[in-house]
Amino acid sequence: MKRAIILGPYGAGKSTFARRLCDKTGLPLYYLDNIWFLPDRTSIDQFVFEARVFELAGQDRWIIEGNYLNCSVENRLIRSDTIFLLDFPPDVCIDGIRGRAGKRTESRPFVERVENGDLIAKTRVFRENSMPRIYELIRRYGRGREVWVFHSRREADEFLETL
Repeated sequence: MKRAIILGPYGAGKSTFARRLCDKTGLPLYYLDNIWFLPDRTSIDQFVFEARVFELAGQDRWIIEGNYLNCSVENRLIRSDTIFLLDFPPDVCIDGIRGRAGKRTESRPFVERVENGDLIAKTRVFRENSMPRIYELIRRYGRGREVWVFHSRREADEFLETL
């Protein structure tokens, strides 16, 4: 494993999984939210974002965490050698969103002070709205790559313990 991409719903624990994977492998870790968002909760220009992500994906070694399905996801998948998908139930992910409210994380340049209702609403429909596209992208670009799909936190934890 030299270039790993981590995808999944909001609140699934992609950042936590990425940090633990980084600790086990020593690969450089990049959180897309830290590139997209500024500390004041605004975002950078989309073209600047895409250029930065394209540059990161061109490096020899990395873990890139985050979906951003409308922005260079194909490039990241093509350049990856390992794909991780956290396909957890919406209630598990919503608990994750609620659990991070008011806490600082290394994956975002700001703290969510309150429960994010918009993010919870998007999470409720993520399986219907985004997961089919993710699975299609994995079918299209997953050949020749290791693909890991986890359906529970326990599965993801057990994988990390085996590294």
